Amino acid sequence: MTVLSRLRRLAADGSVRQLDWHFARFMAELEDTDSAGIILGACLASAAVGRGSSCLRLSRWAGQKLASGRYELEIPGLEDWQTALRAAAVVGVPGEHTPLVFDGDDRLYLARYWQEEELLAKALGLQASRAPDDVNEKCLELGLERLFPGDAGDAGSQRAAAAMAVRQSLAVISGGAGTGKTHTVARILALLAEQSGANNWRALLAAPTGKAAARLAEAVRAQKDELGVDTLPESASTLHRLLGYRDGDAPRYHAGHPLEADVVVVDEASMVDLPMMRALVDAIASTTRLILLGDKDQLSSVEVGTVLGDICVAASSGGALESCVQILRESRRFADAHGIGQLAAAINAGDGERVLEILYDDTIPGASLRPLVADGVGRSGLEELAEPWSMMNRDAGAMEVLVAQRHFRVLCAVREGRSGLHHINAGVERELRYKGKISGNGRWYAGQPLLIRRNDYSLQLFNGEIGVVLPDPERDGELSAFFAAEGGAARGIAPALLPAHDPAYALTVHQSQGSEFDRVVLVLPPEGSRMLSRELLYTACTRARQQIEIWASEQTILQAVAQQVERASGLELRLA
Repeated sequence: MTVLSRLRRLAADGSVRQLDWHFARFMAELEDTDSAGIILGACLASAAVGRGSSCLRLSRWAGQKLASGRYELEIPGLEDWQTALRAAAVVGVPGEHTPLVFDGDDRLYLARYWQEEELLAKALGLQASRAPDDVNEKCLELGLERLFPGDAGDAGSQRAAAAMAVRQSLAVISGGAGTGKTHTVARILALLAEQSGANNWRALLAAPTGKAAARLAEAVRAQKDELGVDTLPESASTLHRLLGYRDGDAPRYHAGHPLEADVVVVDEASMVDLPMMRALVDAIASTTRLILLGDKDQLSSVEVGTVLGDICVAASSGGALESCVQILRESRRFADAHGIGQLAAAINAGDGERVLEILYDDTIPGASLRPLVADGVGRSGLEELAEPWSMMNRDAGAMEVLVAQRHFRVLCAVREGRSGLHHINAGVERELRYKGKISGNGRWYAGQPLLIRRNDYSLQLFNGEIGVVLPDPERDGELSAFFAAEGGAARGIAPALLPAHDPAYALTVHQSQGSEFDRVVLVLPPEGSRMLSRELLYTACTRARQQIEIWASEQTILQAVAQQVERASGLELRLA
């Protein structure tokens, strides 16, 4: 049986994605070959993109079996595989126009992602090399003394990050929860406004999702009066909106038509995928500063790439980006004795036993473990998860309700099963109906939290935005879905007009990025789930401001801490 025939069988039984099988078949037809090296290289390179990698690492797969049993496929050894790829017409070296690109050693790319990495690496290097030549050092030092009193400006401090952002055209500031990234960037904007001295000075704020953008704008607005800088921006947009994307179209802003701004600030940069980051940097003018904020230890983008992490690792190795990256070390939110801060540190260190110690220690506030049996969340658990929602006041104004709903959220690692998103969302709603907290049997009801799943440019609603359904005084008490709007207000939209959306009593950990809640209950699936990872556990824990309660078995916790997300990328090497 040929390689293609076996691969087709594996696709038929679900062991290989149909997309990957069809791409491999197409490459085999173009090459007119049944070479395992070419066919399996194409299949696995396509599959790698599906897992969020920008390329396939040959050394990770060489000599292994793609599947066992009757249709087993053996992947060539590394040297034989490299030889087959170098000889193939459908595989080119960097710079050639072929469907696949092989770097000659260990990385095999789909051509698009090789090009995205190449363009981004060059653009970041160029941005890093544009050191502003008009910095008023005396003005800067006075501003740093005033805005960061008591901060010596040591590496890893907020003052050092601010000084870097003024002196560089590219500034990357990474730090965990409570290290003051948005506090720092508001002061950076104040420093830059002072440097400019012009009334037409302009800053643009953006984030990957609507809720992250709203949170960034809210944080800057909250400090505007304190800083006394009238030119600080009051609103933020999603990256899609910032770059002028429309459905299926190329962005409005690009190298030939760059953004008109003195500085562009992007929060939650860990969530930005490779193509979006390339499009963003492409749209930055030569006179514009770019500031990226994020937490390099969080989950990466749902799509392809680990851009923020690659930038930070490359900078730690020296090279052009070394002077453009600051890692904030000190958490101002969590004292050394607080459970969430200790928990996050232990997770990042990969110390599963210490994680369990913290969760079981009643003397450490803010973090606890509730052992969860393998069959997931039952009726009593659903009743408990519904209780905070039953206490919320649905008669308040829309913005008050939206703010109140930030006090509590359930986070899930998976969608399916009795530990999953769908089960918990449906179960909480059922319990609220049983308690009489939901009136009527319609699709929409007062107090219903919603999560937008698809961008709608006509309504200016974007994937990830959270809203709530309430009676609308402007529509004679009919129900509207309310979402946070610019200026700290709420805007109502008729529910029937909404794009694809889900209930939001529970969110996946990915959906929660860019948000924070006072109290979080994290529900994990049984051990063995491939969704468990150190990054997922860390991201979920740092969504909590005051309290994190994890519902899981000890073995699930240990597996999550031990299992790191593996994404292959060549960006780090290009940047370094």
